[in-house]
Amino acid sequence: MNTPKNMIFLIILLCGGAFFTGCSKENETATVQSGTLSVIRTEEDTGEKKGSLIKIDPFERLDAAFTGTAPDASAGIKYLKSADYPMNYHFEIEPKDNLRNGDVIRMYITDENAEQIANDNGYTLTATEKEFIVDGVDYYVETLDQITEELQNEMNERAGSFISENVEKSMTGVNLESYEFIGNYLLNKKTDIYNTQNHCFCVYKVNTSFPNGTLSYYYCTDYRFVEIRHGRDNNFVGGGTYNSFYIGEYRFIGYKTLDELYEDCITQSLLENYSLESDVKK
Repeated sequence: MNTPKNMIFLIILLCGGAFFTGCSKENETATVQSGTLSVIRTEEDTGEKKGSLIKIDPFERLDAAFTGTAPDASAGIKYLKSADYPMNYHFEIEPKDNLRNGDVIRMYITDENAEQIANDNGYTLTATEKEFIVDGVDYYVETLDQITEELQNEMNERAGSFISENVEKSMTGVNLESYEFIGNYLLNKKTDIYNTQNHCFCVYKVNTSFPNGTLSYYYCTDYRFVEIRHGRDNNFVGGGTYNSFYIGEYRFIGYKTLDELYEDCITQSLLENYSLESDVKK
């Protein structure tokens, strides 16, 4: 007797004698157990488990907030909105002190097994840490190239008023012909002995005339806490030199030579506690 083909297929299937090497759907694998057919679809191939988890960025509601003045600025965490997920994560930021513009800081979740906690609540995290770049912080000038044209003009303008006032009120018989900015001696704190963050000695060559002829000499201002501020006026304190000398009966407020100015202003004590950078033209 001839057995129908469909009956033969059923017998083979029930007896477990068949081996399936392909499946009707892509990425499915087949195994044959005794008397049954089981189709196994891997989690990686199907994405069923991951697909059931809601992706969240735990840093979407956070930002880094910067306070203070560089190089001693600080970083903190700013919460922009409440969390829209049930996990109560804790966050930290490093480094958080002694920051300058351009520094990179890292904000991260401090809870152990943060991803597993998320999974248990039906979520998956897109990240457990995030980097931020320090930006927009007011800063004390530490190098000459940080002195902007705007700041230099402000310091020169104030120095010009000192020079003019000195000639007008304290240098009888002397006329101011001109003055020229010739550079800065910048001292930046390298120890904690002094509280003053920096000194910027702006140096000028002053040209005068008086009854005995003409005279050129040197003058400087000592500006301290020279600070560049974002969105508001720059800041510096201090004034000009009070050193003076005489030519006959005529008084001049300043120094006869550039070497005398340097020796008087850039003291050994300052050099021991401050780093010096200069672009003064001799």
